[in-house]
Amino acid sequence: MADNFERVKEYVLDLGFSIDEEIPEEEIVIINDEDRGIHRLVIDCEEDLVVLEQLILKFEGDVQAAVYRRL
Repeated sequence: MADNFERVKEYVLDLGFSIDEEIPEEEIVIINDEDRGIHRLVIDCEEDLVVLEQLILKFEGDVQAAVYRRL
């Protein structure tokens, strides 16, 4: 599956992003681009699947379950 990982890295670079962090043994890259609203976007290559993870919203203090249901 290293071929898929290398292909994803090439796509990231072709799109004009720089790879800030790379964890080759887990096939993960992390990118940042504040101008495009990307902060620590984790790109995880899992066999035939690419998983994108980014923190979008952080709650402060005690949050009621209704808030999560509305989201």
